[in-house]
Amino acid sequence: MHRGLLATGGRGPWSDATDDVARYLETRGITSVAVLDWGYGTGLLVSTRGTVQPTELFWLFAAGEPVEGPLWRNQVVPGRVFLTHAPGRILYEGGRRATARFEKALARSGLSATRLVFNERGGVPHSVLIEIAP
Repeated sequence: MHRGLLATGGRGPWSDATDDVARYLETRGITSVAVLDWGYGTGLLVSTRGTVQPTELFWLFAAGEPVEGPLWRNQVVPGRVFLTHAPGRILYEGGRRATARFEKALARSGLSATRLVFNERGGVPHSVLIEIAP
């Protein structure tokens, strides 16, 4: 992780924007986040010293879990928090599928959500945190 940050200057796949996400989650007392794309798990665990536990949902969607599947009914619920990369920044095909299916499931749920964009150095959008209203 340290080598990646040094090589990229804290941009792209090794963006230090993940640290900003971690600080936000800690400040808000959020201890669990559903991750929709590769690249957040270790960074969040290290940055928060384990106080924020990421659940990496993207691994389940490489195989094609349907939007209406039981997983979405159990995940797209009031108060749940999701994290993905900004459009055009998604790193993994399973993450692309998981993010698209999450968006469809959220729209179908009728629940309201707040989106917060975290930029990397230079102001380029990197991460999107989606908080479903309680």
